Amino acid sequence: MTAVASALEQRIQELAAHILQIGRNSLWDRLRESVQLDEKLMAWAMANEGLRVQLFRLIDALPSLRSKAEVARHLQEYLGAEAVEVKPLRDLLNFSTENPHHPAAILAANGFGVAVETLARKYICGANLAEALKTIDRLRRDRCSFTIDLLG
Repeated sequence: MTAVASALEQRIQELAAHILQIGRNSLWDRLRESVQLDEKLMAWAMANEGLRVQLFRLIDALPSLRSKAEVARHLQEYLGAEAVEVKPLRDLLNFSTENPHHPAAILAANGFGVAVETLARKYICGANLAEALKTIDRLRRDRCSFTIDLLG
């Protein structure tokens, strides 16, 4: 490799590293870190005992539910309970129980499913050993501190 090619390669690598650094420190990343909406929602939900209990019951039941209509019905049943003590949430879930395919019911079921998956990805490093090892490698590369509990 000639001196010119070597210098060009070095400059390309410097520019690539700079671009990566800019991407890591983007406005969106800084905003997301400062807002931490998922953590704030989790703290809010955990502060309300009735809501917390019903959410955990619903999450426990979620894997056995086979359709969006079933998820919507359980959302209404669990989170619409008086114990939840969050009237706006109960009002939001006040869609028709006679029509399990009501657009609001399906939208609520989809939203809840996405929220649970998002939180699961944050706290569960894998469904099997291969997934867990991949996550552990990524966390180590990112120089993150973590602990792991083996369940099941």
